[in-house]
Amino acid sequence: LIGNVMASRWAYEALAVSQYKWNKYERKFYKFDKRKKFSNWKKDYWVTDLRNRISDVDRYKNDPTKEKIVEYDLLVVKNEISKELKFVKNINFKSLDKLNYKEVDKQTVREVLQYLEYINEHYKTVFNKAEKEKENLVYESTKTDSLSANYMQLMNNYQNESLEKFVTNRNDVTFITDYQGELIQKKDPIYLEPYFKGFFDAHFYAPSKKLFGNFIDTYFANLMVIWGMSILLFFTLYFNIINILLKVVALLFEKLNIKKNRHIHVASNAMVKGK
Repeated sequence: LIGNVMASRWAYEALAVSQYKWNKYERKFYKFDKRKKFSNWKKDYWVTDLRNRISDVDRYKNDPTKEKIVEYDLLVVKNEISKELKFVKNINFKSLDKLNYKEVDKQTVREVLQYLEYINEHYKTVFNKAEKEKENLVYESTKTDSLSANYMQLMNNYQNESLEKFVTNRNDVTFITDYQGELIQKKDPIYLEPYFKGFFDAHFYAPSKKLFGNFIDTYFANLMVIWGMSILLFFTLYFNIINILLKVVALLFEKLNIKKNRHIHVASNAMVKGK
């Protein structure tokens, strides 16, 4: 909330994202890196985390002292698979309703592990295809001496390692975490679309923002917010709204003080009469 009301937050994010995504070097490879980074996180961290959780469910299901842990792990697994079913629609999972403490059994656990294996293979395919396409593009860009020299000059002029550390969150050793029953990707935010987040809920360094079901590039989305803030401030100053609000607040406090003093006066009179 605090970040969303700061114009500097929207301006900095717009500059950082656009300078990383759209510089003359990175924009040639961004779409390939995006698919690689997302699929890599899914198969290496997301799938691994869910496998560990469902294995813990199977291990501790009959231990009453682990009930809370099992319930939370089931909640995370159910929430994540539910989201994934909307994202990868050609891989089905039919036991979603059984992912609760009362109904989960060994057959359900096996079905979850099988589903995760299919998802893992899916993202391996996505990663390999994106990597091959990027390698082909690099080859085409460097197949002659002159092309290779231009490629190296472009990379040296526009590749920004310091900026890359920020937008990929490279210095953070935590790549995945959970929050309120969902898994959060901490790695490579610049390549992660906010698929299940609203305009103001999107993570920092998101490449785009969702507005009315459509994705808008972060540069233009943030520019809209900054213009909105500027227009709001203009009308606030033009119609002297701040001064009006201050007068209203002062009047409310004055009424509260009068009411409070009246109660004190009545209580004092009552005490005097009591004596």
